[in-house]
Amino acid sequence: MAPGCVTLSPNVIIESQTNLSGDPVNIRIENAPETVRITAERAWGWQTKALHRSTALFQSNSGLIDVGELAPISGTYSGVAPAGLFWSMQATEDAVSEGQSSDIVNIAVDFRDDGIIDFSTKVTLASGNGNYEQVDVMPELPGAFLYIPNGIERPPVIIAMGGSEGGDRSARQSGAKFASRGYAVLGLPYYSPAYGSSAPQFPDLPQTFVDIPVDKIEIARDWLRQRDDVDASRLALYGISKGAEVALIAASKIEGIGAVIAIVPSDQLLASQGEASPCRSYPITI
Repeated sequence: MAPGCVTLSPNVIIESQTNLSGDPVNIRIENAPETVRITAERAWGWQTKALHRSTALFQSNSGLIDVGELAPISGTYSGVAPAGLFWSMQATEDAVSEGQSSDIVNIAVDFRDDGIIDFSTKVTLASGNGNYEQVDVMPELPGAFLYIPNGIERPPVIIAMGGSEGGDRSARQSGAKFASRGYAVLGLPYYSPAYGSSAPQFPDLPQTFVDIPVDKIEIARDWLRQRDDVDASRLALYGISKGAEVALIAASKIEGIGAVIAIVPSDQLLASQGEASPCRSYPITI
């Protein structure tokens, strides 16, 4: 190094250690060396968690790496993708630490791609920011709840439904995300199975996926229309798996639904889940 030259140390900048799940985590590295590898790890799984990992090798642009603007030269994803390190994670056979939360992502940075971790931190992916209020819902909709975001006048509404797990867990998870982004959310459980020795969460709802009353969505729509703190003229349905089936069939029969978000739906309405009776299927018509 020539006399009088000063070599600046790499500086990793992560704008926030807590981010809403689904939002990009902005990672910048100033004074970066020529190549830098970034690795992300997260425990993930439905019943049994597995350690998932992604990696991206970047070539710095005049000493700057901005994950939101620069494509990796290799790794688990390609192209410019601000959230690439998160959606490209792949399951590994590495053990998950006991009690390791799925909300925590471990970020590791190797400044010269030499196998030595030079910087590490943890980022929390939060389901919601808590900046919303919960409102009681009419008794004709057992287990339903309404989240209304604070500080937004008459927000649009999403009716959220979970999958074959039943109850309200999935609707509350997705509802927290939507409410944190400015939407009012009506969580609508439509059945409540009893698994094993556990009692159903909502005994007033069907315990099997048989004869589910789709007109509950029409009742919910009419109740929302009577409120002056939400805008039910801007109404969407959100459903996951079995809830996506409900959303699609409801949208084809009920007026006033402006949009449908169907996550892993079927193109058939599958009947009789959870009951020892012949399983029938009916095409979903939109």
